[in-house]
Amino acid sequence: MLKQVRHYIRGTVAITSLALVGVIPNEISGQQRPSGFRFDAPKVHFSIQVGADQTKAANEIVQFVSNRLTLDPTDLHQPKIALEFGVRMSERTDIDFEMVFAGVSMPSEFRDWVDNEDLPIEQTTDLFKSTYGINLKRYLRDRGERLSQFAWIPNGWAPFIGAGGGLAVLKFGQVGDFVDFETLDVFGADMKSRGHGAIGKVFAGMDFYLGAGWGLTTTWQYTWVTSPMNGDFQQFQPFDLGGLGGQLGVRLLF
Repeated sequence: MLKQVRHYIRGTVAITSLALVGVIPNEISGQQRPSGFRFDAPKVHFSIQVGADQTKAANEIVQFVSNRLTLDPTDLHQPKIALEFGVRMSERTDIDFEMVFAGVSMPSEFRDWVDNEDLPIEQTTDLFKSTYGINLKRYLRDRGERLSQFAWIPNGWAPFIGAGGGLAVLKFGQVGDFVDFETLDVFGADMKSRGHGAIGKVFAGMDFYLGAGWGLTTTWQYTWVTSPMNGDFQQFQPFDLGGLGGQLGVRLLF
């Protein structure tokens, strides 16, 4: 399932990137505008985007599992899907409501240990994150132009910056077989931690309008959020979920 998600995201990135290559030169040079027009500027928009968030290698739990298991810290970077509903406040300002779901599930085995039948000691590490927030977005140029009282057309492209905040929920878990380093026994376990924390972020990106009612959008952001570890992992320091992330997708205008 994870491989299918990654293949889907790579395919979406490739297709969208090719589309952007075709859109950017013409739009920036002013050679053409998106086809179609509207009677009025859009009032709301909805977008669905895919991308990935980094997982910081400096996290104590990440160092712990990567030192003992056949996991690299980069294996815990999280593919994600983002849903955004925005309300147009002015020609250059939006308020957006956003939900993001990110996660990764990675199989592994102990690096230096096998069981008493000389077989690998296997387990799966799960990291899932969901965020819910409100963003203030500011466009750096007008998104469209009114040609008459009854005709509005979008510009070809519009860069934006913004900031936001909200709540992040973290689920971290491991299921499989493990080694008790005091007795050297192998035991099965299903260990879990669930926490949450406030999130803050800044972002920048660009919309590319391909018609009066839709276009492509891409965003890069940096987030700050920390969640305590609890349950079976309460002895570990809080998990720093912040860092760099990117996403791209389709925006619909209404």
